[in-house]
Amino acid sequence: MEKHNNITSSKMPFDNEDWILCMAIIKQRNPLLWYKLSLVNNNIFSVKLENIEDYATKVPKVLKPLFVKRTIFWKNINLGYKFQTLNNDKVNNFSTSDLIELKNIASSLCKVSYTRDITPRYDLSVRMLCLYNYQKYFQKVMTIDDIYLLYRSLRWVITSYFCFNQETTIRASAGMSPPVYWIFGVITRVLFPSATQPPFVLKLRIQERAPFISKIYKIKLQDHPAAFQNYCSFQISIIATIINIKLSTCNKNSIEIKEWQEINKDIHDFLLLIESVCHIMAINIIKTKKHSFGKTHQPAYISIFEKRKESIPSFFIDRIKALSGDIRWSQNAKHALYSMLDTIEMICWSEVRYVPDNMETVSNDSETIQHMGKYIQAALLVIGDLDLCSRFRMINLTKLTEHLLF
Repeated sequence: MEKHNNITSSKMPFDNEDWILCMAIIKQRNPLLWYKLSLVNNNIFSVKLENIEDYATKVPKVLKPLFVKRTIFWKNINLGYKFQTLNNDKVNNFSTSDLIELKNIASSLCKVSYTRDITPRYDLSVRMLCLYNYQKYFQKVMTIDDIYLLYRSLRWVITSYFCFNQETTIRASAGMSPPVYWIFGVITRVLFPSATQPPFVLKLRIQERAPFISKIYKIKLQDHPAAFQNYCSFQISIIATIINIKLSTCNKNSIEIKEWQEINKDIHDFLLLIESVCHIMAINIIKTKKHSFGKTHQPAYISIFEKRKESIPSFFIDRIKALSGDIRWSQNAKHALYSMLDTIEMICWSEVRYVPDNMETVSNDSETIQHMGKYIQAALLVIGDLDLCSRFRMINLTKLTEHLLF
């Protein structure tokens, strides 16, 4: 016992938050080891964690086949439910304890479980939430509150995965921002249904696809404009939450260069997604109005748009064309774009700060963001939808990022 006391009383190289997270994982994954540790020194190893059973997720009866308690991901969902219960729809200003809880959720979540188990259940909960008022059967078998809590619980699991799971960090360094690429897949599935992008429900095991669940995916969101608009809003806004959490993990006085690079990549790629969708639709509109302007009397935004055609990265454009061949202007496309613009404003831009000794890098990246805002505005003016144009002007991306320039 004396030996143990010497070990636990020695200077620890980790922060208190790191030790709390370690203890949380041990307590939940290895109760026997936790019991042995508590015998060593009850004062040191008592971290006063709430019992996970006190926050058991409430699942409507018709969805029980999807949520068998013995499955690995059930614990992740319960942790997400606990976080939602304690934080109630928080989107920014995350505390240290909040970040510890989110790291705890992500610690036991692998890509296979995320892809096969969490993502399709999340998409299902969003669909049920958006279609609830249109389906009397939904209203008979579950309450809107039950669906909403399930949606928020799964949302926190996905958020934690993109913020703290090492798998996503590795993929981010290799290419496109993982959360933005995921949102791209979500939106293109509903805008351009195709064999290459089947509904998320097909990722579920055969025994999990109960008749009720299959019935939900037979209802086309596109046929219910208000539901489709809500679907886009619920899905896309998660990007802002992910970026805000990453900002909360940074030092309050400054951001390290690696942290900035990851955050900037999320912002840049999200803006590129918005611009790419606008760009394809704008090209189609220009084709129909090609005789409207003479070459010597083109508005400035047409000149900006035409010049950008030569340099815009083709990552999303190529994939959209491979899926559908084109994006035609529609109300559903407008709803998706409007939700994307709303999400830009949800980002805590004031929390984006200078990187010590790397001010030039931040300034150059921020200037690129401002240029992308100019390109988005030009494409929206070509499209000619006044609602979208005025919404983007209200955001004022230039003002949001001007504190990062020098």
